[in-house]
Amino acid sequence: MPAFIERIIRPDMKSDSTLSRRHVLKRGGAIAGAAGLLGATQAAGLAQSNEFGFDVACNGGTMVFNRKLGNPPDSLVLRGDTFLVQGRIYPAGTIAQGLTGPGQAGGIGTWVCHGWLFHDAADILNGAVPHTITTQHYLLDSGDGLVSEGTEGGQYTLRVITGGYGLYHGARGSVSEAEVETNNTLINLGEGVLAPAPNITFQFQLT
Repeated sequence: MPAFIERIIRPDMKSDSTLSRRHVLKRGGAIAGAAGLLGATQAAGLAQSNEFGFDVACNGGTMVFNRKLGNPPDSLVLRGDTFLVQGRIYPAGTIAQGLTGPGQAGGIGTWVCHGWLFHDAADILNGAVPHTITTQHYLLDSGDGLVSEGTEGGQYTLRVITGGYGLYHGARGSVSEAEVETNNTLINLGEGVLAPAPNITFQFQLT
């Protein structure tokens, strides 16, 4: 089952009990403070290497869908529906140390993702991959940024870097993406079906 839909919350289920285990296991506290101190150093050092990484906490509450013409507006989302979602970028290793969600301190930028559903939500819930085909923007607080294109969702993927700005002006290369766990925000897939949003690792290799 794809990482971000391992646990589906329906209207007759209690979301507080569903998320309680994540809250117990992933309290950020001192780790978040340490990430904050590391954030500025990491952001400044990314451009000094052709290989680097960072973590992202997707913010499920920011997910909005635009339904394909003819798709029922209140149904589960379907292939061809477009969407926009964002999250918070953190230094590499933040997930392993404990990343509760996009509200945690220590972020170094904003991740923005927009694209199309590749499969119907019902098929995704049954394991179909990839979930989407997207453009992603990695907007660092330093004023620098990168852009990538590719498929994603439910599996390890390799995306193409199509450009950048600031220190990354003219960047080319690839970036791997892996959803490694879920966080404390939820994505509404329609019909009252909610899914935990993913925490994602990215590894960049510039050429």
